[in-house]
Amino acid sequence: MKNVALILLVVVFFALSAESGARSSFEQRRQRLIEVVSGERDRSFFSVTAKLITGKDRDFAIQMLDSLTTDQSIGGMFYSYAAIGSYLRLRDQLPDSLRAKMRNSFRERTMYRGDTENHWVMYYTGLYLAAQTWPN
Repeated sequence: MKNVALILLVVVFFALSAESGARSSFEQRRQRLIEVVSGERDRSFFSVTAKLITGKDRDFAIQMLDSLTTDQSIGGMFYSYAAIGSYLRLRDQLPDSLRAKMRNSFRERTMYRGDTENHWVMYYTGLYLAAQTWPN
C-alpha cells in the first residue's frame, strides 16, 4: 500500500512539473508574439492591443484605435469580436473619450452576422460581451 501511494505521489509530482513547464513555454511564446506584433505598423485591433500591452508607440496606438473605432468600412463579426476583445483587455488604459466612442460604436454601427457558423460565433460573442460590459 505504501508503494502504491509513493508511486502515485511521484506520478502526480511529474505531471505537475510537466504542466508547469508547458505553461512556462506557452507564456514565453505568448510574450514573444506580443513583442513581435507590437512592432508592426499594421492597422488592426491586434497590433493596437500589443502596442498598449508593451507600452510601445502609445500615442500612435491610441490614435489607431480611435481610427479603427470610427471606420465604418470595418463591419460585422470581425469588428465586433476584435473590438470587444481589445476593449476588455485595454479599458483601464484608454482615455474616457475613447471608451465612450467604443461603446457607442456597438450601439450605432450596423453589425452583420456573416454566413458561416464561425462568423456567427464571432458576431454573437462580440455582442454578448458588449451587452455584459455595458448593460444599459
